This record gives sequence, C-alpha cells and structure tokens, in this order.
Amino acid sequence: GTVTISIGVTQMRRDVFHITSLEQADKALMKSKADGRNRVTFCKEIQGEADQNAAPHLQSVEMF
Repeated sequence: GTVTISIGVTQMRRDVFHITSLEQADKALMKSKADGRNRVTFCKEIQGEADQNAAPHLQSVEMF
C-alpha cells in the first residue's frame, strides 16, 4: 500500500498550557490530512486563516 505522512506543528511556550499546545498541533495535523495528506501544517497558519492579509507562502506544504 501507499504510505503517506501528515504533520501538525506548533511551538511550545512556557506561558501556554501544554495541553493547549497539543490541541493546537492536533488541529494542524487534522488540517494536513484534510488538505490531501503528505503535508506539514503549522498551527500559526490555522490561526491566520481568517486574516485576509495572511501571506500565501504560509499555507500547507506538500511534501511529495
């Protein structure tokens, strides 16, 4: 079968509860899967989707 990889990334910060960071990474992972798999999605991208000025290069990255 075909092997795919989807990755969700967030930055761990001292001032953010660790469970919150894991939830953010999980949301980014689900977006990578929804966008077609074989992608890396950063949490900041999801938070910035509502921002009309978000840079286009900050979208999910297709790996293959």
